[in-house]
Amino acid sequence: MQLNKLLIVLCAVICQCIAFEAKDAHLSFLTSKRRGIMFGSINANTEKPTEPIVIEKLSEQLELGFAVAGTDLPVQVGLLVGLPEKRLELPIMATLTQNQDMNLYKVKIDVSKIPAAILYYSRELNKPLAVSLILASPGLENLIAPVFDIQLSNISAIEYNAPSRYGPKHEIRHIFNASPKTAPWYICQVFILATIICTFCLLISWMASGSINLQNVPRGSSFFYFVAFIGSVIGFEYIFLKYYSGSSIFETLYSVLYLGIPSLLLGTKFLRNFAEKL
Repeated sequence: MQLNKLLIVLCAVICQCIAFEAKDAHLSFLTSKRRGIMFGSINANTEKPTEPIVIEKLSEQLELGFAVAGTDLPVQVGLLVGLPEKRLELPIMATLTQNQDMNLYKVKIDVSKIPAAILYYSRELNKPLAVSLILASPGLENLIAPVFDIQLSNISAIEYNAPSRYGPKHEIRHIFNASPKTAPWYICQVFILATIICTFCLLISWMASGSINLQNVPRGSSFFYFVAFIGSVIGFEYIFLKYYSGSSIFETLYSVLYLGIPSLLLGTKFLRNFAEKL
């Protein structure tokens, strides 16, 4: 039992020895006359100050300096600034200066270069920005320790537009234009003009050949068939004129069907009687 406790204590001491530690950590204010703050050594057991550092200007610049002893330097050295609970953090890498056996690091925090999203949520939620120190290397006991907090005070509204996230979008409803029911108006005009010209040409040719003569006008029962034939021709012209003027193709076929059957019968009867007289 005593041996187990001794092994646990020995392992803890060894881990503490191989773990990274920042020494002589101090914070300087580069753009103001405020006195610097001394933190001393920073390790896994260090607790950050209870009072945050108040920043009243976005142009404020802070610099954290510290030393790391030994020859095995950490690969990653820097600070994390932001709101861990919102998963909004800005990594800031440190610069290295070697002085004899000590390795001096400096990390500059320019408040104006912190992303607007972090500043916006810090102001809106009234939560300070957490500043954590990172000393890390593969295979060693890495150090991630909170150092201090930054509280924004008396700073005007920060403009921030949240980026669009993946998610359902508003339904896009597209209304297709109705298919045209009639031919274009200029085509209708061409056909109307062609029909009128052909009709006049036909009348002129009939008059020139002597087919149109008052003596050849049918009389008796044949006159009825003659009027029905001429009426059916005029009816068809009227139907086609309505179609070219805007009537649908279905209405046109419907009208042609009802007019075509009687006009075919009466027209055949008239032309048969008229041919016998000629």
